[in-house]
Amino acid sequence: MLRRHLLVCLLFLLPSLATAQDSSSAAAPPKTPPVSVPSEIPQASEIPVAAAPMEATPASETSTPTAAAPATSPPAKTGKNAKKNPVANKPVVPVAAAPATPVADDGFSPSERYRRDMINFLTLRTDAPLLLAASIMARPDDNDPDRPHAFHSTTLLTRAQTAGPKDALTWWITAFACGNAIQICPRPDALQKLDQIAANNAAVWLLDAQRAQKAGDRTAANVALARAGAAREYNDYSTELTRTLLQAINDLPVPPALLEKPPQGVAATREGIQLTIAYNLASRLGPGAQPVIAAALELCDPTINAAQFDDRRKDCLALAGKLEWGSSLLAQRAGLALRARLQGSGDKPNTEIANKLRNLAWQEQRSTEITQGMLASADGTRQLQRLSLQSHTESGLVYALLREANVPLEAPLETTPETAPAADPTDKN
Repeated sequence: MLRRHLLVCLLFLLPSLATAQDSSSAAAPPKTPPVSVPSEIPQASEIPVAAAPMEATPASETSTPTAAAPATSPPAKTGKNAKKNPVANKPVVPVAAAPATPVADDGFSPSERYRRDMINFLTLRTDAPLLLAASIMARPDDNDPDRPHAFHSTTLLTRAQTAGPKDALTWWITAFACGNAIQICPRPDALQKLDQIAANNAAVWLLDAQRAQKAGDRTAANVALARAGAAREYNDYSTELTRTLLQAINDLPVPPALLEKPPQGVAATREGIQLTIAYNLASRLGPGAQPVIAAALELCDPTINAAQFDDRRKDCLALAGKLEWGSSLLAQRAGLALRARLQGSGDKPNTEIANKLRNLAWQEQRSTEITQGMLASADGTRQLQRLSLQSHTESGLVYALLREANVPLEAPLETTPETAPAADPTDKN
């Protein structure tokens, strides 16, 4: 009697157990490979899931996908008890594995998706340089209503300022972050901060001079000019910006879709793609140094307010020296051109200035050729990235490139010398 009761209970429970097994198999999501970066953007099918940053999964769910085995019942008992189990020898219908969830196409190009993934990744960081890099990358999203406010450029820039209250590069970029309010550039809040943390940088005081000129305050502009001439150095942070962007990008893998179609003239390597992105981003902000130098040359123009020029001549000569030894080739050319301009009309042409301008033109031309050659080869991209990460100024990077290629820093004697007026980068004519 007890045996018959147990058999009835077993027959009653088996269907529900099989149903539970089937439902659990269907509900279990397919396991995915480890991922490196959280992302709010669904990934397109053209980028493998293993390489594309996406929403992070718990550690227990990150393993290599395997084919699902058919569901089977426990092995049938053998011996005399097997005859008394009416379901033990019945065939079991295999349960199909749960289908993988299709990856939705988000409509973004591979480069745009990579840009957003980089922002999503860098937003999780807390140090000023990486937040600054994220802010620069996020500038196209500020007018996107579908993009969360936390990923907007202004939000990330504010976080960078909080994380690095004394980081000069952050506040230099802030000075030019004026949005549509061009009339307030350079921003007064950034100038006030830079005056405190980078008082030995002539470029900072030229920003003050530029703003004073826009306001029509010639007295304040002359005071700023004097401070620029008395500063220790000139640094427009252009190469430091590229270096910061490279460091930020370096931690995120490049999607295969970008490696399959690299830019023209760039090797299909991680370093090649990252260098292209960093240089392009930095070049969009680099022109901020040009109006600064233009403001200085205008203040030092003998034909403007000529009656008071003698009072400014000493400051202008001092500034020319700072520019001549400045961080960028643009500043160096401007310093030499300014020194040539400050010569009296009866002075003889300065051979020293002409030779230095010729050498600068040679260095710029040859370093550009070397850079293009490096970008076109796999080994070259790695070498160029290494030098870019080690260099803090443009002139330092140029010298490193020329040394690596065994190219002399001075132009050959047969090179046609440039005259000082022709090399003036801000010549209005």
